[in-house]
Amino acid sequence: MKKIIIILTVLISISITFNAAAFELEIKKEAEVNSAEIYLGEIAEIKARGLSESALTELENLVLKSSPNPGYQKRLSRVLVDLSIQNLGYKKSQFSLTMPATVVVSRRSSVISEVEISALVEDYLKSKLDFAAEKIIIKSRSSAPELKIAAGDYQLRVAENQDLSLPDINLKLEVWQNGEKLRSLFYPVKIELLLEVLTAAKDLKSNSKIKRSDFRVQKKIISGDPEEIIQEWSEINLANVLLARNLSKGEVLKFNNLKTPYVVKWGQKLRLKVKVNNIKLSTFVEAKERGKIGEIITVENLNSGYQFQVEVVSPTEVKMISD
Repeated sequence: MKKIIIILTVLISISITFNAAAFELEIKKEAEVNSAEIYLGEIAEIKARGLSESALTELENLVLKSSPNPGYQKRLSRVLVDLSIQNLGYKKSQFSLTMPATVVVSRRSSVISEVEISALVEDYLKSKLDFAAEKIIIKSRSSAPELKIAAGDYQLRVAENQDLSLPDINLKLEVWQNGEKLRSLFYPVKIELLLEVLTAAKDLKSNSKIKRSDFRVQKKIISGDPEEIIQEWSEINLANVLLARNLSKGEVLKFNNLKTPYVVKWGQKLRLKVKVNNIKLSTFVEAKERGKIGEIITVENLNSGYQFQVEVVSPTEVKMISD
């Protein structure tokens, strides 16, 4: 009798041990994941009441292979899953795997739309450019494709140290996720400005003298470097300034439209003002080339013969470039 009891006890013990280790898995023919790796627990329904919590966690965190890129798919074979579970130390008799021969795994993705990209670019440029926001017109030079990234929180940023030279800007953008930079892209834009500028009130001939009555102030959309545009009369000296070319009625007046006369001749003696340790000094130099107001020319010190460059500020005076 005792022998029978012992045998039954052993059989029950073996049965309990087997049931405690046994588990079932079911994987559908298609699965979707979030992570960069394909975890068993993310694609499979696991029934494992007999497993300990640590054993179940180990099973759920079993990595089968790397995930596909966002928006793409990978195929996962039953053989790979089966062998991966056995590599954890389980025998085939200890688990039941229900799945097709091949499973298609896709990765969840988020889409960054062109609307979001252009809104970021517009806000950034209007905050950085030295013009009132309402005067800045931003036009995309190329359509930005929708960006697919892994699902989850992300940050779309403008990269540091941007070159904001007008009119064409290639703005570098970055996509960050989980503290890492996923990718970079360039968004090309054209900047136009709505400015009040001087425009010809009538057709004007080349070599004609500039007169206020020949121009009027108008709002114009400017495409190009605004530094070339004359917006106010205070920016030019009307004395002896001629047009370098014909201007049509309504055409914007630019600095390169002006024929500025040379005010300094070669060999001319000029006064040079220098500031040294807050003390203002002046001396005379000799021009070694002719020049216009605002131009850089070479001059020679009358005492030492040393040659250097200065800026012309009037027909009789120059200043050190670094002054």
